[in-house]
Parts: sequence; C-alpha cells; structure tokens
Amino acid sequence: MTATDALAAAVAAADVSTKSTAETDVAFAGLSTGVLVFLAAVWSLFGHYLSARSRYLNESGTACWLGLAAGMALLACSNRTTAGLVAELLSFNSAAFFTYLLPPVIFYAGLSVEQRLFFSNLPSILSFGVLGTLVSFVLLSAALYSLAGTTFGLSAQDCLALGAVFAATDSVAVLGLLDPRSAPQLFSLVFGEGIVNDATSVLLLGALSRVAARTRAAAEGGGDDDGPGVMELVWSLAGNFGYLLLTSTCLGVAAGAGVAVLLRCGVASQGPHHEMALVGLLSYLAYLAAEVLGLSGILSLFCCGAAVSRFALRSGGGGGELPPPHHHHHRHLPQASDAGLSPHPSMDAGDADRHRGAAASGGGGGDSPAHGDAGGGGDHGLGRGLGQ
Repeated sequence: MTATDALAAAVAAADVSTKSTAETDVAFAGLSTGVLVFLAAVWSLFGHYLSARSRYLNESGTACWLGLAAGMALLACSNRTTAGLVAELLSFNSAAFFTYLLPPVIFYAGLSVEQRLFFSNLPSILSFGVLGTLVSFVLLSAALYSLAGTTFGLSAQDCLALGAVFAATDSVAVLGLLDPRSAPQLFSLVFGEGIVNDATSVLLLGALSRVAARTRAAAEGGGDDDGPGVMELVWSLAGNFGYLLLTSTCLGVAAGAGVAVLLRCGVASQGPHHEMALVGLLSYLAYLAAEVLGLSGILSLFCCGAAVSRFALRSGGGGGELPPPHHHHHRHLPQASDAGLSPHPSMDAGDADRHRGAAASGGGGGDSPAHGDAGGGGDHGLGRGLGQ
C-alpha cells in the first residue's frame, strides 16, 4: 500500500468516525429532549389537577415529585451497559437552560408587569431590590469573612460569592400567598422586588467572576500570588457591579425602545402575529448580544420586556402597538419552558453516585464536560474560578 492509499484510508476512517459521533449526538439529543418533553406533558396534564385536590401539594411540589419518580425509574433501569446514558440523562444541562429555557420566562416577566403599579412603585422597588440587596450582601459577606473566614479558611472572594448568593431572597412563596386582585399594590411591590433582587445578585456574581478572572490572569502573568487585598477587592467589585448594572440596563432599554419604534413605524405589516414574531426575535437577540458582550443577559432581557410593555403595548386604538389579546400569546412559550424545567432539578436527587462525586470534588462534580457550563461570560459559569 502506497502512502497515498494509506492517507486516503485514514481520511475515510476519520469521516466514518465523525459521522458515527454526529449520529450518536443526535440520537442522545433526541432521547434527552423526548424525556424532557414527556415529563413536561405529564406535568401539564396532571400537575394542576393534583395540586387543586391536595392541601399540602402545589404545582411546584408536583413537579418535584414527578422529576424524582422519573429519576428513580431511570436509575432502576440502569445497568453496566446503560449507566453512562442514564447519568447523562440525569445531568442538568446548564447551557440549554440559559440559552433556550430561561429567556422566554424572563422576557414574559418583563412584558407582563402591571404597567401603572410597577412604574409608579419603581422607586420603592429599586430601593428594596437594589439597595436592600446590597446592604444584605455587605452584612452577610462581612459576617462570613469574620466567622467562617478564620474557622474554615474561606478567602474574601469565597465570602463575597456566598454573600451574593444568600442575599437573593426567594419571593415565590410570598407571591403564592398573595392575591393580586385583593392586594394589587403589595403584589406589585413583592413581584418587582423579587425580580430586581435576583437581578442584583446575578450582577454581583458576574462582577465577582470578572474580578476573579482578572486576579487569576494577573497571577498567571507573574503578579502577586496572594491576590488583591480586601479593600482593593471591594473597590474592584463595586466598579464591575456598576459597569454591569449600567450597561446591561441600557442595552435592554435601548433594545426595547428600538422594538417599539419599529412597531410604531409599521415595519411588521403582516398583522399581529408578525409583530409578535418581531418582538420575540429582537428581544432574544438583545439577550444573546448581552451574553456575547459579557454582560447580564437576564437583566437586559427583563429591561427589554419592560420597555416593550411600556412603549409598545396599548389599551386599544391606533396602529403599530401590540393589543393585549396578542401580547398574551407570549405566555405560551414561557409556560412550555416552565413545564420543561420544573421536573428536571429533582431527577438526580436519588443518584447516590452523583452525590458522592459532588462531595469528593467540593460540590463541583455535577456536570459532565459535554454538558457543563456554557462559558465564562455573562450569566453563565458565574461561580467558576471564584476563590481560585
């Protein structure tokens, strides 16, 4: 066999291997998506029915039990041959979550705000959501650094990251107890504060990620191995937080205002469905742009939805604006995303091997390399490198 024949055989073998890998990836993607869609369909069919007939089980609890049952069923069917496949099915794909499932939910949250109450209460919402979160973050971080820093050897970056996580209060339980019809003012305050609170915590984690990346780059370049001091870290964090807050908000508001201008100019001339497609695609493009630029796509997308709600929704009459019956069509996609996401977090709760692996690696052994974090920019991989 000549060298040319050997080279041709090697190229053919590589081509066959590439095709086989691609077919395997497509088959696995179809299987994992099928499991997710099946669980979403079951939850959509029976979740509300079961929660309505139980005093102790709501729709979220039903989704958790459904995901746990599905995970236990997959583990029961696992053997030496299918163990790897089952582990991949149980793993949480954060890339798909941030790219496909989360944006519709965030955008509809901004689009569906009650305009009069939300914007009239905006100073109170910002004071609770931004200033309150920052005060909580400072107090928690200082307490952790003074107590756990000496006891467990946590660095200042670790304490700041934990403070940012703990400062994000969950308002879902409170909103579940409030009736927006009987207490609209209180519901609007809690709803707006919950969203702004989460966005502020995400921005804090993003700022910490940027500071950690710069510290790591300086250390690799032969800088100070001890890292920055506490005050230097605080000032750097404050600067990055202000930068992310300002740029992400401006990008979202500009995108929403641009969408409103296009609608008022009559660009989408084929009817309300064309308008809804234009709003959804351009808003999603703003989210992706923020992620590519290393900003907070979550905050940009929420601000974009709020701007579209403010400038492009109408109560009636006039053209170039979205009437309420059609703006509620945007509810279908976030509802499907919510149904697909809700059962998934509890699927691996019964996987003992995953818990042992997470404990052995300090909590970082959950995702496989193929289905791990989407990257280090924006809201993805926020905790990566903190404390390193």
